[in-house]
Amino acid sequence: MPAARPAAGEAAAVLAGAAPEAVIARFGEPLLRRQEGDAEIWLYAGAGCHLDIVFYPAEDAGAPRVAHAATRADAPGSDAACLAALTRRPA
Repeated sequence: MPAARPAAGEAAAVLAGAAPEAVIARFGEPLLRRQEGDAEIWLYAGAGCHLDIVFYPAEDAGAPRVAHAATRADAPGSDAACLAALTRRPA
């Protein structure tokens, strides 16, 4: 039986709880950052896919953490493939 493909958004869920520094280390600086109340929203865009990340302050008043992450593809494809395409390559 072949392995199930991840559902949309499933692979992006691995980012939950990550600090902004960890996200920058993996994807670089976001294309766009905006504040909405307590939330900070980051956008990454690549060839054919986008990654939306929402940070909220930690409940213990600590540093912001990823509360939500989701990919959007221009064409059918896996969430994991989009994340891989957006991940920075070592210099």
